[in-house]
Amino acid sequence: VLLSERIQRWMRRSREFQEIGLTRSVRRAQALVVFVSKGAGRTSARDAALYHAGDGVLRHLWLLTSAEAEADADWVRTEVEREHSAVMVYPTIYLPDIYSIPDAKAEVEKIRKGMLRRGVAESDIVCDFTGMTKHMSAGMIFACAPKEARLQYMHATRFLADGRADPAAGPSEPIEIEIAYQVEDDG
Repeated sequence: VLLSERIQRWMRRSREFQEIGLTRSVRRAQALVVFVSKGAGRTSARDAALYHAGDGVLRHLWLLTSAEAEADADWVRTEVEREHSAVMVYPTIYLPDIYSIPDAKAEVEKIRKGMLRRGVAESDIVCDFTGMTKHMSAGMIFACAPKEARLQYMHATRFLADGRADPAAGPSEPIEIEIAYQVEDDG
């Protein structure tokens, strides 16, 4: 909470130090951490994995979801394993509270640190915050706060009237974001 209040104060004072860069030509990663939504939204996780698996680049895939979306995570796993058998899809991680920013942050940090210990370079790990709840997305973004961390979301080719991606329009495209910031001491 203290960190959150500090960040809010800093953002109010220091807006000129923040920049968000968007990259539409996303370099494929060896490791992908992705949230799997329940229902039709699960396609963004599949599309992200299949994109990074292109040209045989993706080697490690982590699926994070809720217990209610277990079947959706299984579907993503099956789709990826069917098309790219060389990808190691780790056991699905079920987050107990899909409204807990700290839980999402902690789990993503744990995965990222594990990949780094295995020798995967920071630049070869990407985290996709498209799926699940806004709380989960915020947790992932905070977990990737170090400037070297890579973040992406999946942008739909076309949207339905309710704002969801139209799966009939083809796969979503990854958009990598880079958040440049400068933190100043309140002191």
